[in-house]
Amino acid sequence: MNLSVGVDLSDVTDSWALDRPGELDDAQMNEFEHHLIARASETFQAAGHAAQFGGAGLGLSVVRYKLSVPASTDCPDLVLLRDGTQVELYVVSHDRLDPTAIQKWVDAASGAMRDLGRKRDTIEWSAIIGGYARFGTLHRLDRTVVIRDVQLAPLPDAVTELVPGGSPTLGGGSIGSFWPVLVSGRINGYSWHRDAEVKAGSLTDLLCSYLSAVTPMTWRTRQAAMPVLGEEVQRGWRPPPLPFDEAMSLPLPTPERLDLPEWFDSGWERLLEDESLADAVRMFHEGDQLVENHPSLALVAFTSVVESIAQFDDAPRRCSECGQVTGSTKRFKRAISSVLPEEVAEMTADAYERRSGVVHRSLLHGGEGHRGVLMSPMFGRDPGFDFRWMTLRYTQDAARALLTNQLRQT
Repeated sequence: MNLSVGVDLSDVTDSWALDRPGELDDAQMNEFEHHLIARASETFQAAGHAAQFGGAGLGLSVVRYKLSVPASTDCPDLVLLRDGTQVELYVVSHDRLDPTAIQKWVDAASGAMRDLGRKRDTIEWSAIIGGYARFGTLHRLDRTVVIRDVQLAPLPDAVTELVPGGSPTLGGGSIGSFWPVLVSGRINGYSWHRDAEVKAGSLTDLLCSYLSAVTPMTWRTRQAAMPVLGEEVQRGWRPPPLPFDEAMSLPLPTPERLDLPEWFDSGWERLLEDESLADAVRMFHEGDQLVENHPSLALVAFTSVVESIAQFDDAPRRCSECGQVTGSTKRFKRAISSVLPEEVAEMTADAYERRSGVVHRSLLHGGEGHRGVLMSPMFGRDPGFDFRWMTLRYTQDAARALLTNQLRQT
């Protein structure tokens, strides 16, 4: 193989191949590299390292690592070559290699393999989330809630900000307020940036998705997960003074208490244990965030949730001739009929067909083609208005009800 693909090795005059660490998938490779450089940095007393990346195609990658060491320290570079799951390591230098320096890299590599999957730290993290109530009603979580290893603690002050409205107005919008919630927890990981940060971010997003499905609010991450937020960050989100200071300083209405369902903790446990259910909750959250400005795409998300839940108890069947899934429309209608009143289910029966129009024919049903224009026909009804407040709303109601039925199961 050509080691020099995208990486300059023109200065190399001597090299040594280390024992291959074996097959490593992407996650294992990231962890192995972290432990390898950490061990080598400690051995060579390096202040840091630089990396030059290269590769060709989808599977081949080459990285040359150079540790930042004092000029008096003999520290050759390391070249890592990966082709698929196969990994090769080479110690390289522009001078003749010193056996002692080679051995240090050998020890670092063997130690990294021993650490793989074993060396973990408990890392404390926190994030800030917030939710806007649907239809303008203010809600506030008024107590600390603990579910598994995650704590939700309401922060004392509301956030007031400019929220763009549905009708485009340059520099304008609505004044929105919400009470932020501090989310904190502990995660086992080998590195914050390589490992724990992804896990904490995923938990934060799943929590926002879960809250959006079981409360009358749409939740979002407002401060991304990071190692424990200090007091200055918790109170430092306020925007700078804006032209509408008077509006921003008006006293807020007394918020309603945000009530969580009695099965909130057990529902969270189900999400952590059931990946398919977690996927459905995340998809509901995507649709919830699209309702205002992208209603047709929101319908795709909500019908996806209904389909997913329907398949839990009614596995899809495939045509023996073409292999296509059959009975999807009937399965969808049965699912919504199980959670919606009969007359509402009938009004929502065409949701699956409308979803197909969006996906397969690029049709938009919710008035997206004339954003900012209030359609008020003299005679008849506005199809876009009916779509938003009937088809889309009822499909979302069905998706939420089906999710709730799954989440409340013990």
